[in-house]
Amino acid sequence: MKTLVVSPHTRYFLWQTEFSYYTFKKYNNRNREGNRDDYLCLLIDGNHQKEGKEAEDYEPIFSNQTVLPFHDYFGEKEKHLTPTASPINIATAIKQWLDTTDYEGTIQIIDPDCIFTRSFSENIKIVADEHYCFVDDIYDQWHLKVKDKNGLTAKWIEKKYCLSNPHLCRGGFVPIIIHSTSLRKIIDSWIEFNLKLLADESLRKDQIWWANMYAFDFACAEAGIHQIPRAMATVPGLLNHQDDEVLGHVIHYSVYPHGTFNKKTFMKDFQYHGSAFIKHLPDFNNATRAFKKEFIDFVQHFRLIGNIF
Repeated sequence: MKTLVVSPHTRYFLWQTEFSYYTFKKYNNRNREGNRDDYLCLLIDGNHQKEGKEAEDYEPIFSNQTVLPFHDYFGEKEKHLTPTASPINIATAIKQWLDTTDYEGTIQIIDPDCIFTRSFSENIKIVADEHYCFVDDIYDQWHLKVKDKNGLTAKWIEKKYCLSNPHLCRGGFVPIIIHSTSLRKIIDSWIEFNLKLLADESLRKDQIWWANMYAFDFACAEAGIHQIPRAMATVPGLLNHQDDEVLGHVIHYSVYPHGTFNKKTFMKDFQYHGSAFIKHLPDFNNATRAFKKEFIDFVQHFRLIGNIF
């Protein structure tokens, strides 16, 4: 299985991807899987220019392929797109990779802020084919059903755009387990739906940010691909029903409880507070304890080899 992650070439995203790859290698090496090429980062070129020489000269330890950012990929055609549209980079990066590879098989798509807590193949028996894929079940109750200040959900977006097989809409997203045949089948419509949503002035700002998720959902439905929800990821502090006893093979630490851990200020916090910052991460439940354990292990490892910190 090939694990794909799309990451801008910035220090902010690079340390997250290093953390992700470190845990991937740590657990997958136990069963003689997890070769370097099994984890591929699609590295978005151009972002390092605004961060100076430090990011530009950085050499990732994970296997990577350079791809164009969305504004260069579309050129003048979509020059109106703002940074809020940046999640479309996921689909356009994967499209560029598919155009250059003959890989056939199962693909796992994750975000840079997804770390592994166990070997995927040892603990989850999931095999995708051209008729169905697997998505994390957290989103089915989140970005399609979350209510705005007027009490309205985003189901109107589904009704407006998902005209083919609306019964297949599940609101799923990363981790996504999908066969390469299915991914090739939906990639163009994934991008097309995304562009239509980004041009829709009725969407709120958070819905613009989630447009890439909606687009994946609608593209799968249009192609007749069933999304099967599975509890593959735990998001500490967001949906506590996943945090209690059973952890998925991934922790998606987008939101850490009570703002204690902030991805955007992590490097500054670590620089000023060092090990004290790590030790004071809270232990609320199994998810936060597992995250803290992996985080401490990762930071200690990288202090030794002196990579991006």
